Amino acid sequence: MVATKQAVTGARRYAPAPELPLKVVTSPAHAPRRSAPRSLPRSIPAKARRSRALPGVLMAGIVVFGLVLVNIYLAQTSFALSDVQSRVAEEQSRHRQLRSEVATAESPETISQMAVELGLVVPAEPQQLD
Repeated sequence: MVATKQAVTGARRYAPAPELPLKVVTSPAHAPRRSAPRSLPRSIPAKARRSRALPGVLMAGIVVFGLVLVNIYLAQTSFALSDVQSRVAEEQSRHRQLRSEVATAESPETISQMAVELGLVVPAEPQQLD
């Protein structure tokens, strides 16, 4: 291995960098245009943002309108249901009353009392018809 003077001293000497000429730009029109890298997000114009938001707003409006319609339908159905339930309660009450009247009319005491009012009598002797 041959040892050099630089390796022994540990210092390197570099040549000075050449000076580059400066470019003076007087107006932005002459400045070179650089395109934005594709990986960076670009700002979206306001019109494009509105056009992207429009379907979402429309869907939300349709959903709200549908919920209102369902709520109206449920309210109408609720009123109809309560009306039917009140009529069922009335008919059940009437049915109980009629069953009570039938039970009273079928009792032997009521039947014998009605027979006496119609002029029917109990026969003295049972007879057989030929």
